[in-house]
Amino acid sequence: LKELDLSYNNFSGNLPPQLFELKQLRFLSLEVNEFSGEISPKIANLDSLEFFQILSNHFTGSLPEEIVNLNRLKNLR
Repeated sequence: LKELDLSYNNFSGNLPPQLFELKQLRFLSLEVNEFSGEISPKIANLDSLEFFQILSNHFTGSLPEEIVNLNRLKNLR
């Protein structure tokens, strides 16, 4: 799986840990949902990720510092 667009679905709760096992994922859009909790440091497992869109959710805390290890990341919003 290289692209996953879950935007505008009214999903809620924490992100499932299995999401961070999709190592070939390049595009992940979670925009405009009701996701909450913190974004796991395991985000660093997605080392192919180029686009990460999390706008308009209810995440708490800061982005994990491990996100700086995503060398291919071009778009974060």
